Amino acid sequence: MEILRFGAGATLAALERCGAPFALRRGPGGDPRISDSGNLLADGRFGAILDPEGLARRLDAIPGVVGHGLFLGMAGLVLVGHESGEVGELPAPAGG
Repeated sequence: MEILRFGAGATLAALERCGAPFALRRGPGGDPRISDSGNLLADGRFGAILDPEGLARRLDAIPGVVGHGLFLGMAGLVLVGHESGEVGELPAPAGG
């Protein structure tokens, strides 16, 4: 997630109400990681997302959220790198 610095605590709390714990991404020295646009980066871990479009709408509606990583309808193929070095392919769902 990319979030504004102003009100970051409230934004993180609102993100957690969407169903995942969130925390600011931090560098090796403990300082918050900053995007190219000067905003904070935060990470959250959702389980299986049964309604990605609905979740994207909820995330987009949170004040302070600049962007999220649900890139819906943008790709016909997803390449997934595994720890073993193998690369898997996930085709986009029909109509996606």
